[in-house]
Order: sequence, then structure tokens, then C-alpha cells
Amino acid sequence: MAHWNHILFGDLIMLQRLVANELVSVETTILEKLPVSKSVSDTFASNLDELSELRELVDSIYIEITNQFTADSCNQVLRYTTTEGLVIERTVGEFCQHIFNHQTHHRGQLTCLLSQFGLDFGCTDLPIIVPEGART
Repeated sequence: MAHWNHILFGDLIMLQRLVANELVSVETTILEKLPVSKSVSDTFASNLDELSELRELVDSIYIEITNQFTADSCNQVLRYTTTEGLVIERTVGEFCQHIFNHQTHHRGQLTCLLSQFGLDFGCTDLPIIVPEGART
């Protein structure tokens, strides 16, 4: 569960940074359902049921906020302090690239682990799992 919690840590802290910079709009009632991400060692879910519920909520928020982005909003500058104390400034577009690269990197690691245990991790072909992104 530690690896899954790490992915959630990244998603939650990045979402907190977008909200704190007032670059996305998320209803307060939805934000209140989320745990606050503070440390890379945070534990948000201790079993697959908890993980699934939280993952679905976080993913739905990311879908909602990415639908809000425009070319102009992706060029706005976001400023935040890392957990190591570094002050970073990036455009929203660059920041989001980091969010999704972080997810991809760690989900790839999980896929490798599942494969090593002989478990079927399902299809990973983007045009098949996200058909609305396919060209017609």
C-alpha cells in the first residue's frame, strides 16, 4: 500500500498547490473530503477499498480541473514550496506535466511488480482504455 499512498501523496499535494494559488476551482465540500498531504510518508489508505474510494474521488477532481484549463490558464505561473523547502515557480502547464509524469512513473513501477507476481494488470494501450481520445 505504501506505493499507492505515495502516488496519492503526489496527487494531493499538487492539487493543494493548484488550489492555494487559486488556479483551479474545486468546491469546498469536495476539498473537505480529502486528506491533507504533508509528508511523503503519509498513509491515506490502509486497504484496497479505502484506496479505491479515495482514488476515484481524486481522479474525478483531476478530470474536472483539467477540463477548466485553457491555453491562457496553462501559461499562468504557480509558486510553491517543496517538502524540502525549495521555492519553485512553474507554469501551470509545466506543473501539470510533472503531476502526470509522476503518476505514470509510479504506475509503471506497480505494473512491473504485478507482472513479477504473475498477476494480470490489464490492458495498458491508451487508445483502447480511453477510446474517446482515439481519432475517428
